[in-house]
Amino acid sequence: CHEIVESFGGSIDVESELGKGTMFTVSFPLYKGEVLPGVGVDDSAEA
Repeated sequence: CHEIVESFGGSIDVESELGKGTMFTVSFPLYKGEVLPGVGVDDSAEA
């Protein structure tokens, strides 16, 4: 997983607190560029 994230120029950060749990944050750089029709986030989908 780490290699995949790095191949896109991203990073994985980990924060852990004993007795509370662990939080993983995956970050990818945002590139401004041409938006292709039909490609992107579906705004109608619920999280």
